[in-house]
Amino acid sequence: MPTKPRRTQLQDAHQHPIRVVPLHRPEAPSVVAAAAPQLTYRNGPLLTAVQVFTVFWGSAWQQASNNGLLSQINRFFDYILTSQLIDQLGEYSVPGQAIGHGSRIGTIVLTSPVPGPSVQDSAIQQMLQQEIDAGTLPATRKGF
Repeated sequence: MPTKPRRTQLQDAHQHPIRVVPLHRPEAPSVVAAAAPQLTYRNGPLLTAVQVFTVFWGSAWQQASNNGLLSQINRFFDYILTSQLIDQLGEYSVPGQAIGHGSRIGTIVLTSPVPGPSVQDSAIQQMLQQEIDAGTLPATRKGF
């Protein structure tokens, strides 16, 4: 009478379901916590109360179908600038410069000049600088 071949432990291990929670293995090395970084402030610019001005470029932003998206983007900034996420940045405050909540100070839809189907970063920078020079957009503070 032929006998059934014996299964090896390796074959049995492959038949068990995948374990999501690892088994306790006392022989496994313990994980050592990483040392806390020693950060130093080097007197660079520090945004303590960021001000955001949203710019939407192109006539498509004036279409009713995009009004909802424009509003959602502005609400996102309104929320994030006063949220606990900004509060977490407080750990990077330095003496005399506390990082706190910011605000959205305005929004605009620019339709001229008309953006092309593909826009280079340099064209965006040029358009923004022209609008700042014309007084359409607020200028940045000196030093940034």
